[in-house]
Amino acid sequence: MSALYFHIPFCRKACAYCNFYFQTNLALEDELVLALIQEFLQRKRAWKNGIETLYFGGGTPSILKNSNLELIVDTLKQNLDFSEIQEITLECNPEDISPEKLKFWKKLGFTRLSMGVQSFFDEELKNMGRNHQANQSIKALEDIVQSDFKENFSIDLIYGNPINDTFWKKNLEIVKKFHPPHLSCYALTVEPDTKLAYRISKGKNLPIKDQKAVQDFEYLRKWAQENTYDHYELSNFAKQGKRSQHNQAYWQGKNYIGIGPGAHSFSGNERRWNISNNPKYIQSIRQKTCFWEVEKLSTKDRFNEWLMVSLRRASGIHKEELLNFPLDFQKEFWENMKFQKMYFIESPKNLQLKPEHWMISDGIIAEFFIV
Repeated sequence: MSALYFHIPFCRKACAYCNFYFQTNLALEDELVLALIQEFLQRKRAWKNGIETLYFGGGTPSILKNSNLELIVDTLKQNLDFSEIQEITLECNPEDISPEKLKFWKKLGFTRLSMGVQSFFDEELKNMGRNHQANQSIKALEDIVQSDFKENFSIDLIYGNPINDTFWKKNLEIVKKFHPPHLSCYALTVEPDTKLAYRISKGKNLPIKDQKAVQDFEYLRKWAQENTYDHYELSNFAKQGKRSQHNQAYWQGKNYIGIGPGAHSFSGNERRWNISNNPKYIQSIRQKTCFWEVEKLSTKDRFNEWLMVSLRRASGIHKEELLNFPLDFQKEFWENMKFQKMYFIESPKNLQLKPEHWMISDGIIAEFFIV
């Protein structure tokens, strides 16, 4: 069984911090949707053993016309056993939410929504270059909790925004009013070649401060515990039974299939990624020429990736999984552990990063990489 991901590479506006592939010109929407369907059909061998989770991400999937979203889903229903699919998620933005849209998405078969709120304050939204306003998020959440998605939706938030030191706590208090079953919270990060990076370099935006992100994260951890959220992965929090099954497939090293421009796929020993260009992707699909690159993963690559995804999870490393790698890798791991032990909680079966060290997890994990 695999996880299936559809990348919808369209947005109404470019967020200042975003470095994912997308276009704001929707002129190619109809052609792109047909190309997505063709790629899915062409890759039948990849999903022949069944699909466990289905995720529409982007970009902004909720921007698609109803007829195009329906066309994709109908094609999937004709080729997949939907009774086997445990979770079907649609990413959406507040400005696309309405009672009518919610009913339509539910009728199509979506079981879960993931909404990009990021902040409930217009000052922060403006700083991040978001397209929606705070009142649209409130209205969207009011609609969701009155819909059939009320038991299975997620909110995305961004912390570490330098605009106002009090906004993060207030954001979480607003979240509390809507009782979302799932939260994804990310630190505001300055990625190269983004509008945010440019604006900070020109003094038009306040610089991002690591200490602010650390303070917000620590407050988030305590808030989540007090409000019965399970902090099951570095950036993810869930009520009981509401973890993201699709995202867990990535963190557990399961196979996944990415459809669309810029989408990535993983099949154990091989990684594949599609061209990040809508017109070239469409043309390649039509002409049946190659639109992807493939990387064969070495044992070292697989080991390092296993470390990286495992130590982002609250459950950490399962020691028995270490036995799947060469003996010299195991020896080097335990040798490194002698110097890093203060960061871990060890049990007979697991090695977990202490929660207070999660914000520096990248640096700790790097000490265990095989180079």
